[in-house]
Amino acid sequence: VWDSNYKLIWHLNQTSTGTVREFSDVSDTGNDGTGGGTGDMTQDEDRRPTRVEAKIGYGQSFDGPTNSNGNGNDGTGDFIWSQDVSNWPGNNGNTSDNDTTVEFWAKVDDGHSDESKMDFFGYFASGNDNEFALFKVASLNLIAKGSLLDSTVDATTSDWTHLMIVYDPGGISKIYQDGELAEQGDEATGSKGQRHNGEFVLGGDIDKSGGCCVVNNELQGDLDEFRVSNTVRSADW
Repeated sequence: VWDSNYKLIWHLNQTSTGTVREFSDVSDTGNDGTGGGTGDMTQDEDRRPTRVEAKIGYGQSFDGPTNSNGNGNDGTGDFIWSQDVSNWPGNNGNTSDNDTTVEFWAKVDDGHSDESKMDFFGYFASGNDNEFALFKVASLNLIAKGSLLDSTVDATTSDWTHLMIVYDPGGISKIYQDGELAEQGDEATGSKGQRHNGEFVLGGDIDKSGGCCVVNNELQGDLDEFRVSNTVRSADW
């Protein structure tokens, strides 16, 4: 089921207690996650997600609130943190090794006052905040060292929706929703890929503050079955 291109697979069926590496990466790459932070992010019991009935068994509810003032301050909403992810796409930051596909289920209610500020995930490495990220749940914006695909794809459906984000350096990046191509770039992306051995957050994004980072722009919604691959998955996938 899980081919060798998978570098992170979270079923998200655990109860978060803040135990280090509690969200197991079943790709066997070792990119486990911790609710409320670990390592460079100090553990905060008030920022752990809550287990809920989800699309496939259990998933996680991220309850916010959303801190999006843009001044580098830490938020207070829920998140899952992975410290020092390994075998991540992007060893050299060029077009040869940055192929990335992210797949997950999301359930975000329509009509949130902060829906244009909530983000799904962020990735930080080598001094840059959010080298790779998915911003704005109501109008998905794919980031890879700068804005890459600013789409009109709306994940705030008030029901479960499946998203597949394909970053194809040197090719055309795409967003699939519920098995259909929803939007794609209008030109090749060029060499913009993220570097490896950074930090990853699910349920918000990462801002740089001092030596490392803070988490803000937190999601208010549910997630299930989150997966990252170091390849460009096809439309048939």
